[in-house]
Amino acid sequence: VAEKCHHVLSYKLPVPCLTASCLPNGNDANDLALHFNPRFHDNTDGSVLVFNSKTAGCWGEERREIPNPLHRGKEVKVREIC
Repeated sequence: VAEKCHHVLSYKLPVPCLTASCLPNGNDANDLALHFNPRFHDNTDGSVLVFNSKTAGCWGEERREIPNPLHRGKEVKVREIC
């Protein structure tokens, strides 16, 4: 059953500030609903945007967005719908 939207957060941030994790209701760092990490000098893919999640302390499979659509020094608008 899908939950109703409780709030929407919108903000602008400079790209270097954009490593974020969304914790579930229990706020347990062993369980992350979403980990969003722009990497500009990744050893494997160069500039890449990485998405991941963590369950019971174990990281899931990474999703990599190549090329990274974000650019260092530019602002990006982030919108979270929870």
